[in-house]
Amino acid sequence: MSRETDTFGREVLVATTPEEIVQAAGSHYDESRQLHEAGRQYTTFSPTVREIRDLRQQDIRRIAVVGTPCQIHTLRKMQLLNVLPSDTVALSIGLFCMESFAFDEPVRERLEDVLGARLDEIARLNVKDDVIVTTSEGETLHVPFYLVDEFARPACFACSDFSNEFADISCGGLGSPDGYTTVLVRSSRGEQVYHGARNAGAIQELTFGVPEGRRNHATEMMAKIASFTSRKRQRARERLGM
Repeated sequence: MSRETDTFGREVLVATTPEEIVQAAGSHYDESRQLHEAGRQYTTFSPTVREIRDLRQQDIRRIAVVGTPCQIHTLRKMQLLNVLPSDTVALSIGLFCMESFAFDEPVRERLEDVLGARLDEIARLNVKDDVIVTTSEGETLHVPFYLVDEFARPACFACSDFSNEFADISCGGLGSPDGYTTVLVRSSRGEQVYHGARNAGAIQELTFGVPEGRRNHATEMMAKIASFTSRKRQRARERLGM
């Protein structure tokens, strides 16, 4: 995982305590390097899992990996092929992802024009139904995806996975109110971890007054996820000429 250094920057973090996990909270839309930095022996479509040699030297044998769809997909391929060090990964937590960005200086200057705000005035950047920018003065700006597509990594347009289908647990802001995260449990291992965290009081579920409210919210949430998944798959087909 990674922790924030500024609004558009994060650094690699191998969290070993609950406090360090909390430090890694928040969203980050630049090119992710947390798995890229884990080692230097393997290269993939999106630089991700490599050799976790440093962690082994610290006698860390079981880790949880937080990653985007391309990273988790790479990890699963390595596990199927018995490629080391994928055996070290005991849990994968996947992030919803439409695209990631490279915030170099030319992009920052152009992005200021698109957002209508200076980057040093931006306090928070989030993605749900669109790109949500919150300024230091508390103003909220909503920017459609098509306006920021020019800043995305080209490889992202060939990716068809929005909701991280190969993860044990998938998470994202889409479909949830502020202060909550949409969580999809995809495996028995993910189910065990999720229910364990809930029963221990480490996470709190959104509550509803009546069962119908829960059903309606779940239906709306899944419809949004399906819509974004369809859009990303269609974009990938167009990019790949399929």
